[in-house]
Amino acid sequence: MDRKILLRHLVQAEQDVAEGKAFIAKQQRLIVESERDDCQDVAQAMRLLEAFLVLQQSREEHRARILDELYDVRFGLEADIEVACQRRLP
Repeated sequence: MDRKILLRHLVQAEQDVAEGKAFIAKQQRLIVESERDDCQDVAQAMRLLEAFLVLQQSREEHRARILDELYDVRFGLEADIEVACQRRLP
């Protein structure tokens, strides 16, 4: 994939990871407050937190795949340039 496209995907993935962290922190605060206030609906909030955590793991894995691909593109290109330069040497 083109490096510029990968960089755009990486920016979006970083935003998604940051938003996920914010959602998780908010949900964790909500659970603490609900437990403190002896709210009966903590189980539902916990299930939602578990779903957020699964989604967050997916987001972080997606970001890692993009970073891996960027690494491959960068070093693959450098290897191609090195081979091309060696072919030109007498």
